[in-house]
Amino acid sequence: MSFTSVTCDASIPMIKYRPDLSEVASCEDIVVFDLETSSLALDCDILQIAASHLRYCIDEIEIQTSNSGNIDASSTPDIFNYYTNLSDFHLFPSQNQLFRFRVEACNDAFILLSAAVNLQSQDFYEICISANGNKATSFRRKYNTGAIYFLSTLDILSCTEKRTMVVRWTLDGKITLNKETSVGTEIVMEWTDPNPIPINGVGIMTGWGANGLWVIERSSFLIGRYCSVPTTYGNMMLFSTSVQRSRMICLSKCLLYSACLGVNFNKETNECELVSGGQIIHEISHPDWSFYTKC
Repeated sequence: MSFTSVTCDASIPMIKYRPDLSEVASCEDIVVFDLETSSLALDCDILQIAASHLRYCIDEIEIQTSNSGNIDASSTPDIFNYYTNLSDFHLFPSQNQLFRFRVEACNDAFILLSAAVNLQSQDFYEICISANGNKATSFRRKYNTGAIYFLSTLDILSCTEKRTMVVRWTLDGKITLNKETSVGTEIVMEWTDPNPIPINGVGIMTGWGANGLWVIERSSFLIGRYCSVPTTYGNMMLFSTSVQRSRMICLSKCLLYSACLGVNFNKETNECELVSGGQIIHEISHPDWSFYTKC
């Protein structure tokens, strides 16, 4: 990370320049400094300094969705059961109120913004990108309530190349769909719900004859914290297996790899299994194992 004084910032008293931050690599170690100063003046005194070490990682997860048929929220009461839940891949866009993705599909790529993390709720928003034979984009609020928006978006998706989209939302109900291209960002749809539905879960789906390939960016600060599920085994594809002296050593091995989602650790045998990322999380009950994921 580099800092260069290039831009005047008059919005902060006595601060003449603001830092220009370079892009972070796919997985980079960062030291963050916290300075307490006597004032905002350029010649102020530093009263206290603290530092912490973080590891910032960006990786991508590919998800394929099959054609779900001629269904959508206008006519299917349990439409949420047809969606692929992103939380199954340990992706939680609701934490940042933002979902950025690339998708390759001939038509009808759906996004569900749900009040429930597991999507099992009748309170949701449904966005259909490239509806009506890749001619339109539609937006619905709940089941069987009609389309709030139905916009002409000819050829917004492609059968042969991935298109980048960003869905953003705010707590006061504003929802925006943007399309990103090499020449800039275009607002496809923007709407504010006067009675907002809280968004806690996100799902994806393709239908009306189309399969889809989704590439979803995941970024995180890895600070060595894990979420554990005792007496549980992550029955998934493994990155590596070994025997370690302790649980802590096993967990530290996973931190070295951005492709490591978490670990299985056996308290009886000290078996240490590093679990690969980019897959659906499948847990089974097992008394001797504990399943840990980065969080």
